[in-house]
Amino acid sequence: MSATRVYAKVVGGIAAFLTVGLLVKYSQLLFTYEHRWLIQPQGAVKSRLLQFWMSLRFSWQEFAVAAVLLAVVLLWSRWRPEPGRWERASVMVFRAGLAVTSLISVFGIAYYAVYHTHFSLDDLEYIGFAPQLLASTDLFAHTSIAVGVVVWVVTMTGLPLWVSRWAPGTVSRVAAGGIVLLAALAGVTWAAGRPNLAEARLEPHPVVWMLFGERVSYADLPPAAVMAPIGPQHRALVPVMRPLNVVLVILESTPASSIVAYNDAATGGRRLFAECADDITTFEQVFAVAPNSTSAFVSVMAGETPGPTAAAALARIADVPTLSEVLKARGFQTQLLVNGGTDPIMDALAARGFDRSLNMHSTWEVGARHARTTWGFDDRMLFDEAQVFLERQGDGASPWFLAVHTNNPHHPYASELVPGPGTSDDPKERHRRLVDHQMDRLADFYRWLKASGLAETTVVIAVGDHGEAFGEHAGNFIHSKEFYTENLHVPMLLLHPRRLGLPARVSQLGSLDDVRPAVLDLLGVDAPQRSGMSLLFEAPDRVLLHLTDWGPGQVGFRDARYT
Repeated sequence: MSATRVYAKVVGGIAAFLTVGLLVKYSQLLFTYEHRWLIQPQGAVKSRLLQFWMSLRFSWQEFAVAAVLLAVVLLWSRWRPEPGRWERASVMVFRAGLAVTSLISVFGIAYYAVYHTHFSLDDLEYIGFAPQLLASTDLFAHTSIAVGVVVWVVTMTGLPLWVSRWAPGTVSRVAAGGIVLLAALAGVTWAAGRPNLAEARLEPHPVVWMLFGERVSYADLPPAAVMAPIGPQHRALVPVMRPLNVVLVILESTPASSIVAYNDAATGGRRLFAECADDITTFEQVFAVAPNSTSAFVSVMAGETPGPTAAAALARIADVPTLSEVLKARGFQTQLLVNGGTDPIMDALAARGFDRSLNMHSTWEVGARHARTTWGFDDRMLFDEAQVFLERQGDGASPWFLAVHTNNPHHPYASELVPGPGTSDDPKERHRRLVDHQMDRLADFYRWLKASGLAETTVVIAVGDHGEAFGEHAGNFIHSKEFYTENLHVPMLLLHPRRLGLPARVSQLGSLDDVRPAVLDLLGVDAPQRSGMSLLFEAPDRVLLHLTDWGPGQVGFRDARYT
């Protein structure tokens, strides 16, 4: 290949990289619902042009990056007009890097649509979730991704070949003119200013973000106890008996509104309440601190607000025993069952105080007879394995703590993969069916506990890890990026044949940080605590803090009256 063609293909690759980048930025703007307040309908063509102009105003970095890359290539070609083997290899690596990163940007549109932020290197720790993420996002359901892939293939292959056929002088003149034009466009679009779209992260350039950007950090915020104080508290409820054993059921993607105790129109838990209403205490006002499963797991097991990130919170409480560690130290047999995937943070907690922990990649004794789903296995497997564990406890010489984490209601709500619930074209209906299925399995398990006689000495605590959204507010879907009630309000139910003497409903405002101290309070165990309080206490001035670094990065507060 001649020297001219080597550099010409790089120029064509940069042009293709810019073309794809502009398409990605435009697609991201369309997923930012807030921009619609700024562009009122003015006819389809004019509205589209205004949208495109707004996306260009957010694209000044794309122009600037392309101008810098062209300048580097032009100077390089002047300095090394006859590239050697090393230069040719470097050019090939450079072009491949442009192609790969722009393709990541294209597929990142689905990630952006869900979380309103770019994929970054911080997210590589979740690479083990790749198959589930690909299944759950349904990539090609987004027209912009299908178009982006076509544009990527055509431009990344066609433009370099086309430019390489130009005369040497033409390539140099076009590159030089392109530098001036792109620099001018970068300046004009930067000077035009950008509206404050609070729910978007349209800057910086997605590739710049991926390589050098950081997640929104809450590291500089004051401690949670300062921002959201519990305030004066006093004991309001005293159990009339102490359970020996604990079953903790963490309900995946289950908003309070999907459970009949919180919403008369809901179907979730109808059989459980029909059969066992006198056994249930409903905690009415419990909220997730951050609307994602990992943060919820930190809250529940460690009793610690998962900020500034869940990983940082876990490091901060290295010397504070988790719920499982406290109970294990007191002679409890401990087991954790998660029939879905886990991540490094959840695995670190699973390694603290559990005699045995299983996730979807483990070997389950009852696994062979249960259906595989997108994020794990049928929740029947979870409760079947729980029964196997409890049957082996024999005469109950040692108390036990069993924690289980369901997964069936997780996006994309693959109800067709679970025997029984059936399917629907409506994702909200599929989710409803899976919540019902999950709650019916809990009802079956509790009925078995009662029939076996174990329920008399056992308290069951069922609590949601976060809510789930279906467009109740514009652009709010799934769970991770907003602080609306549908994202954060979760059910919390206590089950015991006599409710341990507690009332049918408890109205104290609480968070998932309160699960650990509440369980220990029920058992009569004293242990150090951090962010939470037992929900058997009253704290009328309680304030809750909410964080989310999966999305725009926001801080929320909630008290008994306001959010």
